Amino acid sequence: MDFPWPIRIGETLRRRQIHEMLGGQQQQGISTPRGNPNILIFTDPKKGRRYGYDLHEGLRADGM
Repeated sequence: MDFPWPIRIGETLRRRQIHEMLGGQQQQGISTPRGNPNILIFTDPKKGRRYGYDLHEGLRADGM
């Protein structure tokens, strides 16, 4: 199934705007929009630091 992606690379949106376009759960870090093959992952490195997420999130040395 081919699903057109409505968000441009580098575009900045609020989570609410993304959910208006794609649907999905509006809370928690992972959202699975109904009728859409994509899985959305949301993170905030500043808030995640207190849970140890800063050790696993962000760009790696190779830029990935």
